[in-house]
Amino acid sequence: RALSNGPNFLHWNKCLQKYLDDGATWNELPWYVAETYVYHRLLEASGYWDPSAKGFGHDIFAKEKAEALQQVLPQVAIRMDTCADAAGQWTTERFRSILHMALWGNQGDSSLFTVSEMSAKGTADTAENQNSRLLVDDTDFIFSHLDSSLDASRSEVHMFNDNSGMELVSDLALVYFLLSSGKVAKVVMHLKPYPFFVSDAIPSDIDHTLSILSASADANQRNVAGKLREFIKEGSLVLTTSGAINNFLASPEPMWCMAAEVRGQLTAPVNANVALVICKGDLMYRKLLGDRSWNADESFADILSYFPCPVVALRTCKSPLAVGMQPGQEGRVAAVSPQWMVNGEYGMVQFSMPPPGAAVKVSEDNFQVQYDAALLEQQWSTIVQ
Repeated sequence: RALSNGPNFLHWNKCLQKYLDDGATWNELPWYVAETYVYHRLLEASGYWDPSAKGFGHDIFAKEKAEALQQVLPQVAIRMDTCADAAGQWTTERFRSILHMALWGNQGDSSLFTVSEMSAKGTADTAENQNSRLLVDDTDFIFSHLDSSLDASRSEVHMFNDNSGMELVSDLALVYFLLSSGKVAKVVMHLKPYPFFVSDAIPSDIDHTLSILSASADANQRNVAGKLREFIKEGSLVLTTSGAINNFLASPEPMWCMAAEVRGQLTAPVNANVALVICKGDLMYRKLLGDRSWNADESFADILSYFPCPVVALRTCKSPLAVGMQPGQEGRVAAVSPQWMVNGEYGMVQFSMPPPGAAVKVSEDNFQVQYDAALLEQQWSTIVQ
């Protein structure tokens, strides 16, 4: 049935109309549409948007998210120590350690794993073990792009955030590293507009996480939390939850269907300062790829050529979808771990830049990008060097 409440619900119903007209059943809906729809309906049923209901504004997942954070406090301490050690050190090695920490934080996902399962993830992992499960690693390209393009007076890094708990702590460590580097003027964290997929982060999760860090007996945790609150107060760290981007991230549409308002906030002429967008998590990965079936060795950079600015996907594999792998790599990984696509044990760090002068045409079902191949090759050659 159509939605009746919540932000952007009229646009949601427009997206659902063809399924409503066809009388589609639950089993006939595209899975991405069905998943995002059910969380919206769940909040409608709980009265989240009804001022007269007991559930008005109540995060029905808050208790579970708080419990999940408590269970991973040992991992939190490790992440904060790494964060404090790396502050102000803009080197490839430091950047890699912090970025990979943000990647593996994505293993904490309450929509797929229990609290006890999440608390066990990453506890005994060494960097060597994690690297062996890193299927694609574009970290060097990302650092080269940032190092050559950042302007400390204006450059922005935007994050499309995913889970609270261990992942949010890892994301905040990355934010702290970027803002303490002297290279980035602003970081914008685009949080979900309402409780979503159980553990997805909303502003109250930021506040709760910072409160836990501030109350810690560990000086590193207290210092990082204090500095992050300063960043928020001075405006160099911006948290968004109710804008066009936030609503779009919780919508059932592929990423290439972003409206002009969303696209404009990420590129010139509206905002020419965005140096990078970091898309966190498996759900955003699915949205980037339209939750379509792709060959595993298709180019991530080619597929993401529609995106309006440089973009990174940090994702641990929790759905049967992957691109950017080497020919034959998928089979070799499957021979070692048959469930590699869905068990959250393998990760990807992938990067793309929009081709110079690209002309993008999109529809709900597909997109076309026209560009000059010679200019694209020249663009990438500067990054590789």
